[in-house]
Amino acid sequence: MSFLERQSLDGLTGHQLRAMGVMNRLREEKGFVLQRDVEERLCINRSSVCSILNAIEEKGYIERRSSERDARANVISFTPKAEALNKNAIRQVTEAEKLLTEGMTEAQKKQFAEFILLAKENIEGRRETEKSV
Repeated sequence: MSFLERQSLDGLTGHQLRAMGVMNRLREEKGFVLQRDVEERLCINRSSVCSILNAIEEKGYIERRSSERDARANVISFTPKAEALNKNAIRQVTEAEKLLTEGMTEAQKKQFAEFILLAKENIEGRRETEKSV
C-alpha cells in the first residue's frame, strides 16, 4: 500500500479539510474562530461555507454557537475529534515531508521549499486574477 493510500481523511472531503486547516490557522492567530473569518479566508460565498461547516459539524469535528459579544457572529470551536485529526494531520505532513525530501541535501531541501512557495504564490496570484475578472 502506498503512502497516499495509507492516509486516512476520516471521511472529510478536500473542501472540508481545507476549511479545517483554515480554522486551525485562525485559531492559532487569533485564539478563536468566527464563521465570517472562515468565509473571508476561503474566498467563497457564505452559503458554500455554511454547507461545508454543516457537514463538518455533522461529522462531529466542530461546534458552532452565537458569540456572546455579537449574536450575529458564529463562534466555531473544535471538538476532541478535531484535535485528534489535527495531531494526525501534523504527523502525516511530517511523514510526507520526510518522504519527499529523502536523499536531498540541506541545500536541496531549502531550494525545494523555495520552489514550493513560488508555486503556491503563482496559484494564489492566479486565483486573485480570476476573481477580479
